[in-house]
Amino acid sequence: MKFIAKLPLIVISLVLSFSQASSNDQLIQYQGRVVKVIDDDSIILLVNNDQLRIRLAQIDTPEKSQPYLRVSRKALSDLIAGKT
Repeated sequence: MKFIAKLPLIVISLVLSFSQASSNDQLIQYQGRVVKVIDDDSIILLVNNDQLRIRLAQIDTPEKSQPYLRVSRKALSDLIAGKT
């Protein structure tokens, strides 16, 4: 059960690690609070009063014209919204 409670932070850390890798493989990690779920694979992370738009990598979610888009968005929101 402790693993489930830490899942949002782990997911965000992994996403940021993959998305912020530079040409020399340096990683930039942020810690903040999820303030908004934009859609089923993008979030807004509040870090030191700055809002960062984060796109979750390697996530296969329904497109706007496909069924279950709202279900997918709600599932992500239930999992990580308001978490640090």
